[in-house]
Amino acid sequence: MEENKKTLKEDIPDKIIKLSQDILGFYPSIIETDYYTIEAIRSVLSKNRILWSNKYFDGETTIYNNGVIQFKNNILFYFRKRENENSYKFYCLSNEDSKDSIIFYLNQLKKFKTIS
Repeated sequence: MEENKKTLKEDIPDKIIKLSQDILGFYPSIIETDYYTIEAIRSVLSKNRILWSNKYFDGETTIYNNGVIQFKNNILFYFRKRENENSYKFYCLSNEDSKDSIIFYLNQLKKFKTIS
């Protein structure tokens, strides 16, 4: 467990883990994904609420660097932009019982996956 927390600390900022604990009421189980295109972020945002984000406006569009999306009451998606590319990795934060529904949803996003 300690080794797993060390890896999470490198990938997910402490403030995001703390935010998820505050919202969910427990330390989350985490599913890490491959990289997806910006269309995956737009698809998830079209039906869900963004709680927090770090973004910039390039004169034409808003570019997300990272953020937290409330997918369901007991599921949060943290995403972060891959350095020097326009692709994103998701970290699904939830209770262990939500694993199957998250995997089902991620399978629907397959069309937005990038070549790793």
